[in-house]
Amino acid sequence: MNWLWSRLNPRSKWHEEKSVRRARTQKRRRQKLQQEQEEIDRQQLPTWPHDQVPIEIGPALQQNGCFFSLASEIRHLILREAFGDQTVHLDLDFRHPFKTLSSNKEELELKRIQYPNFMHANISANILGPPYDRSVPKSWMWFSCVCHRCHPTDPLSYGRKANASTPDAYEPRCDNCLRAGGLCREYPGEWPSKCFIGISGWLLACRQAYREGIEVLYGTNTIHIQSPSLICGIEDFLSPNILCMMTSLELVWSLEDIGPDEAFIRRSLLGLSTIDDLQQSHVTFPSLRHLRIGFKPLLWSDKAFGGRIGWGATDTERKEAEERIHDYFLPRLDQLLERIAPPAAEVVVSWDSWLWYSRTDLKLLEVQGRERTRMHQPEIGGLACWRVIPALGGTKPSLAEGSVTGRSKRDGYWIHVADAQLSNRYHNFKDWHRHELYGFLA
Repeated sequence: MNWLWSRLNPRSKWHEEKSVRRARTQKRRRQKLQQEQEEIDRQQLPTWPHDQVPIEIGPALQQNGCFFSLASEIRHLILREAFGDQTVHLDLDFRHPFKTLSSNKEELELKRIQYPNFMHANISANILGPPYDRSVPKSWMWFSCVCHRCHPTDPLSYGRKANASTPDAYEPRCDNCLRAGGLCREYPGEWPSKCFIGISGWLLACRQAYREGIEVLYGTNTIHIQSPSLICGIEDFLSPNILCMMTSLELVWSLEDIGPDEAFIRRSLLGLSTIDDLQQSHVTFPSLRHLRIGFKPLLWSDKAFGGRIGWGATDTERKEAEERIHDYFLPRLDQLLERIAPPAAEVVVSWDSWLWYSRTDLKLLEVQGRERTRMHQPEIGGLACWRVIPALGGTKPSLAEGSVTGRSKRDGYWIHVADAQLSNRYHNFKDWHRHELYGFLA
């Protein structure tokens, strides 16, 4: 009788246990379906062409070609002159394909006259929106081109761009190469081929050409990345060998979309319990020597600062902004750098406005002292100060480009603001204290 009542009574213990078992079964089914869907999505993602091993199609080239009879050092110099020492865009996005410019000579000439700085990489610029061909369905697409955002003045090592006394639009966060914007006419060579590296044919020649060429491509160029997919999890798309070759990077993203705790987290490591576990597992770019991070224009962000803050001129708002930057944002930035860059890498974090920087430099000076803050005018232009990671601080920063050895903790990194922001915000104020700190009065 009790057995029958337990089945008939919807509030009995048997029905409660049945509901729990049903919920567990449904949860397992949902997890299995989700895993299957993720596996399907992962298989549909395109592989970066340079991760594919080329077929040995040119043995005669190695036996009889004069190039491979040269010393390896000379071959490296030749390949570096042809394909290296540039800033190169690497992009992956789920989008429509780019519109391309017409092949009609008259239309091209008219375009060259009307919009001379909006013809980069043969992309058809659209002033009303992104230059996409919406008649073609979206799909995952890789894209790469040479960066032409700045004048072709003498570049820094690894093709890095300096921005001394130039418009703010030349900063990494304002790059418009993927929207057809660029100073292509200032660069030597024939358009549009000069907008691309042109290394694919060489990489497919033979295994030796691939091995030597891929080292030059990723080891001597500065790779510029602003793709959210790559910022969130580049290790899910590029092989460890490619990531180990990268020596110089420019990273740009919006803190409104991706917080410091969400960047460069490999999906296969999400089961680890804490950020510390992720940091101890490995470094994303173990051979990195130069890293520059630029955040897209932003005045406040819930993700970045743990809540919206004001940037007004009142003492209360200034103090609140300083506390949010130093107590909430910078510690998370410290963890991000420990996760992606080796301790010997030179790291520059470029603030997008004078508002950010003015709430940072004097606070660091107050906390760290003048000797460790090292306020100065860097080679990339603008102003910079040194942020000592509090838990590790005490040592002076090193800008050496030596090889990375071991897995030790980082001392700190540079915080930077561009020249254009100084022209707009700084020189209009008679701030003689900063003039003296940064050496303008020397």
